[in-house]
Amino acid sequence: MRIGLRYSGGDRQAALANVNMAFLKVLQKLETYKSHIPFEAWIRRIMINVVIDDFRAQKSYQANIQRQDMETISQQETYFEWNEAEIRLDAADIQALIGKLPPATAQIFNMFTFDDYTHREIAVELDITESASKWHVAKAKTILKQLIINNEKLIIENQ
Repeated sequence: MRIGLRYSGGDRQAALANVNMAFLKVLQKLETYKSHIPFEAWIRRIMINVVIDDFRAQKSYQANIQRQDMETISQQETYFEWNEAEIRLDAADIQALIGKLPPATAQIFNMFTFDDYTHREIAVELDITESASKWHVAKAKTILKQLIINNEKLIIENQ
């Protein structure tokens, strides 16, 4: 359910639908499970694939994917440093901030950051270029950095 919520931007109904579909696929493919693979990892991979399939089915992700060459983004925009915000923000706060990202950017950021996909794997899964994947991750970091800075300003103002 955590994977479903992370990829659905907190939409509980969409996450639940994906969880149900994943468990259906688990039951359908149970005979293909190989015992040398941890069962939890096998289910996790199925869930991620279901979420990606759902994302593809929406067809709207192509409209959200901006194809820019990674070289156009300066190193300053891609550099991200954790500070006091890391201490003050809990997992729910970070998840809420990720939920504010554009859908395609959030999808790619989640795949890269939390599910350890490479840019090449993301490009293949989502039918985009590797540079588009890199751009989305860099853009997500830039947006999240600004959201965290804004959050820090609110905390300081409210003290």
